Amino acid sequence: MKPRTSTRREPNGRLSRRAIDRKDRDDMTAAEAKSVVIEARVRHGIPREYADLQDAGRPNAGTIHGMMRINGMQDRNDPTGLTDDQFAAAEWYIGRHMAYLRLIGAPGRPHEPMEGSGMAGQGVTIPDAIAEWNKVLRVLQDVSTEQRSPVIAAMDTILIRQAFVHTMVGDLRLGLNAIHRAFLAGQRRAA
Repeated sequence: MKPRTSTRREPNGRLSRRAIDRKDRDDMTAAEAKSVVIEARVRHGIPREYADLQDAGRPNAGTIHGMMRINGMQDRNDPTGLTDDQFAAAEWYIGRHMAYLRLIGAPGRPHEPMEGSGMAGQGVTIPDAIAEWNKVLRVLQDVSTEQRSPVIAAMDTILIRQAFVHTMVGDLRLGLNAIHRAFLAGQRRAA
């Protein structure tokens, strides 16, 4: 982080209230805030080269799956990276999970419909939302049984609870691939 430059002050010691001095302070503060965010994201796993290219400043870098996507863009052989399809499946899954919780009135969740969630705001009733969520869970349970791995736990831990557990990355990728095949691949063909 750059050292702060001296700020202009009035004779009484207050910070200058002139418009140009306030603008300089605001610009400096915004730049400092962005550099703090980028440094924090670098400490949490985003490579320095990506921070220099401003990828660390992107909003999706604030989530575990967003950082995994950035790692996947940097190195296609990175075992913790996600592909575009896996990232899209992660976003879809999180949106569906949040919409499901809102529709059933889960405690601590706002009851307003979520924009872009796919379930809310389209006249979907609670039984329909439960049926849709059960389809998602059935797909994840099938892949979990086939692969003998804790796919649902990996999805919950990494995507919902935002806790990175290195040993669950493979299970997460299996689940995201299954979600993409079952729900998103057909949408792309239809469009």
